[in-house]
Amino acid sequence: MTVGAGDPNTKVNSPGFRFDGIAAANAANCTAATLTVQAYDARSTTTVNTTIYLNDVDDAVAPTTAAEYNALVLTTAHTHWDGIAAWAFPSTKVTPDFSDAVDEVFARGGWATGQAVQVLWNGTGSSASATRAMCTFENDTTEPVLNLTIAAGTRPPSPLPPLRSPGLSGRAAGQATIIWQSRLPPSGSPLWPLWRWPPPPPSRSVTR
Repeated sequence: MTVGAGDPNTKVNSPGFRFDGIAAANAANCTAATLTVQAYDARSTTTVNTTIYLNDVDDAVAPTTAAEYNALVLTTAHTHWDGIAAWAFPSTKVTPDFSDAVDEVFARGGWATGQAVQVLWNGTGSSASATRAMCTFENDTTEPVLNLTIAAGTRPPSPLPPLRSPGLSGRAAGQATIIWQSRLPPSGSPLWPLWRWPPPPPSRSVTR
């Protein structure tokens, strides 16, 4: 999976990541939000300029077509990650904080604990052939991980029980869809676990 821009004959690579079973109450205060990814290979082409948004809906649904992906409503809050330095392999990379975008979703009237968020990493603004590649579950066991820190007093009073979702072949909810890249054919990837249960106590960093 790549973010950035392909060669001059291809379009922008903008991966998305859907995480469900988020244990945060309505109007919860997210004080830190990052995405941890593992480099798939070594890349140093420049310039890679990106922007991180969330899907601005109450309960994010994974798109199934390029048209659906491109129609996703973005949060007003966003975080730029421009001039991304060269990635060595192997290496772990952590995005800049995008908690403002997470708070925008949590502040929606229809947000409720247990619902899904969708992180959209837009590669618009990158130079031709400038990309960074990250592992997905299909490539490695080092899948992307969403890291959220929720302020004490704004988390649900008790952990959510494990749930089941249709089409998961017995996999529990609280897992993530690694969404295929914008404007490229869908990979047909199944749902893979990116979330850890149970969450830590309220005042600690929560990794899902």
